Amino acid sequence: MSYGDYDSDEALASGPPACGPLAVVEEAFRHIENNPTRGAVVEAMRGLAENLCRLDALERAAARFAAIDGLKGLGVAAEEARALVAATVPSVQSKNDRPADDRQGRAIELSDPVPWDSAVVGADVLDDAAALVRKYVVLEPAALHAVALWIALTYMLDYAPFAVRLILTSPVRSCGKSLLLAILQTLVRRAVPASSVTPAVLFRVIERDAPTLLLDEIDNAQLHDNTELRALLNSGHSRGSASVMRTVGDDHEPRAFSTWCAIALAGIGDLPDTLASRGVVIRMQRRRSDEPVERLRERRVEAEAGPLCRQLARWAADVGPQLEDADPNLPAALDGRPADNWGVLVGIADLAGGPWPKRARDAAVTLAGLTTVDEPAGIDLLHDLRDVFNDRDTDRLSSEDVASALAIMQDRPWPGWRRGKPITSYGVARLLRHFGVQPRQVRFGTETRKGYLREDLEEAWTRFIPDTESKHPKQDAIDAEDPRVGEAERHSGVSAGTGRLEPREYCSVSVVSNDAAGTDSLLERYGWSPLAAGENTPPDNKNLAPQARKEPRRGGQRPEDEPVEPSTADVRNLRVGTGNE
Repeated sequence: MSYGDYDSDEALASGPPACGPLAVVEEAFRHIENNPTRGAVVEAMRGLAENLCRLDALERAAARFAAIDGLKGLGVAAEEARALVAATVPSVQSKNDRPADDRQGRAIELSDPVPWDSAVVGADVLDDAAALVRKYVVLEPAALHAVALWIALTYMLDYAPFAVRLILTSPVRSCGKSLLLAILQTLVRRAVPASSVTPAVLFRVIERDAPTLLLDEIDNAQLHDNTELRALLNSGHSRGSASVMRTVGDDHEPRAFSTWCAIALAGIGDLPDTLASRGVVIRMQRRRSDEPVERLRERRVEAEAGPLCRQLARWAADVGPQLEDADPNLPAALDGRPADNWGVLVGIADLAGGPWPKRARDAAVTLAGLTTVDEPAGIDLLHDLRDVFNDRDTDRLSSEDVASALAIMQDRPWPGWRRGKPITSYGVARLLRHFGVQPRQVRFGTETRKGYLREDLEEAWTRFIPDTESKHPKQDAIDAEDPRVGEAERHSGVSAGTGRLEPREYCSVSVVSNDAAGTDSLLERYGWSPLAAGENTPPDNKNLAPQARKEPRRGGQRPEDEPVEPSTADVRNLRVGTGNE
């Protein structure tokens, strides 16, 4: 078949289909004369490429041969005609066709925004970014300012020493995490959103595209058990160690892949400690009815965010290099990784100027406590042992006394340490050996028993729980200022300063339970705490105003007048806050 077959008088007389291959080729070659210049041919082929998108795969194949014959008929050499058509026809693909390489999915295509034409004021850009986020999501000022600074970080990451993670958590669903990620997708640099990701794809997409990853539903990734994915997310925090090693190809060549990128993670519940410490935690709550927001419309948000992205890109290009040498003054409370994280964000705030330096430091003080993770069991043990030694005002304790004291700390892990059974002296020794502390033979009067001297623990206390650190600093402050604490101690025989049963108005309630630990855990959520069986309500409890706090019972020897808790199958008395009755 030749081009002339399509261009017969009969075919022209009947008229080709409006979008058929003949009509498309004729339209492209309509104004070309014989022996055309190469420029005219190139322009004609570009017009042909634009029109081929209206054809399906079969019609494009027919148009390919028609175009080759047409070019030869116009005097173009056959080899050149085939090359021109080959460069034109395969480059056009109908949206209904499979990809040319027959691969599944879609390619990840990212681009950077074109920087704003003129210089911008950093404080104004951050204000606009914060305002856009607040328009659709309810956040506390500290959280809102942290989010705005993190958005700017995605544009300055090339100059930052740490890729601070933005961690969005909530106790339950429907707290706005996914909504905030959707807004961030329009504002951050090179956004790649995903609700599921594997370790294999994670380091490859980071190496190739250097994106900003927005990972939703991260609680489904089971990061506490998914050690490989957790290690990859951890590794990208510090620029110096942001890489992983993998083998590539049939010969298993070792290759290094970058894990350096900005990442936001959203999920229900807390992340593993090692990952939470590498980011700024935003704890989100459900919006109240009196907290108005606008309904999200993606196209509207994209239109609003477009100019902001260009301004952020311009500001980053102008001032970003200064972040490399930034060493901002941080609040004294920040140390370790919190100082690393907030050092970057405060440095960006200092570059912005205006109210942002103060906003960033205030946010650091407010939010740094939210990134405090649960301490390992060994650290908790050091805290509690220090309390036990202080409460008993002694310089030595036997291993049995230590285990017994820990076993009665009802709000600590020790009473049900292993399969519901209290921690043993052997379990205590296993935890303490990691800190270089081991039980020794200690003299108690005329006896010698295995135990611990205060001096054996002083080194570990100094290094891991400084004396200035309080396990419950807020409660200590309340107790110090509350004149009723002394009165409560006289009535209940309980020292509030030691963190044992707190004074409050109470009444006696009978509960039968076969699961003491489960009952305590449930009731303590509502401010109830156990009361020893047989203990009577003080006659003048009406004079004790209730305390709006729940203090965990920690170290201290059980007083002689306090009976041992009855068995879990027995009737148990509970102290219940009764308000201002």
